[in-house]
Amino acid sequence: MISVTTTLRRVAGSRTGIRLFICALLSLVALSAKAENCSDFGGVLDGFVDPNPPSQIQIDMNCTIRNYPASNPLTTNFSFFQPGPNDEWLAVFDNVVHTGNMSCNSVADHKIWFTNGSSTKIHDNCQNLLIPVEKIDKKNPEGQVAASIGVPFSYKLTIPVLFDPADGTVIDFSGSPNNLHSVVITDDLN
Repeated sequence: MISVTTTLRRVAGSRTGIRLFICALLSLVALSAKAENCSDFGGVLDGFVDPNPPSQIQIDMNCTIRNYPASNPLTTNFSFFQPGPNDEWLAVFDNVVHTGNMSCNSVADHKIWFTNGSSTKIHDNCQNLLIPVEKIDKKNPEGQVAASIGVPFSYKLTIPVLFDPADGTVIDFSGSPNNLHSVVITDDLN
């Protein structure tokens, strides 16, 4: 095995050799920063399958990014491929804590959906649309602020309502048009 020092000494006899060596070294660094496409992952980047994702991904199709919880947050930077004026992509973040960056999407009509506990530090004013997610809206009866052990009490669950993750508000109290299935409700009463 030849060390970098030995290689540098061999080419040090000429300035051209040194320049060629530095250019080769810099091209290797540039190649390692190349963005990969979501299509390279078949449209799904899964933290349970690929726990060490690339540092940069270009959304070039509808793309699902899932299973990067707080114990393995996603630090990837995202950009959007712009092939034509009518090509709009949906990026779904499912159970993802995203700490990386995302290119602004204020010109194109790409859509981003954060669901199942996903979060990000991207600026919502830099994005065209953060799709509302479905959640359970919980309301206590008017005036009830506490409950005692052994004393019955009630509260109301509206399932599902559309929730805007950008500002934390329920935007449609009439629920969702989607059918429910396999519903399990666990409530810690908070």
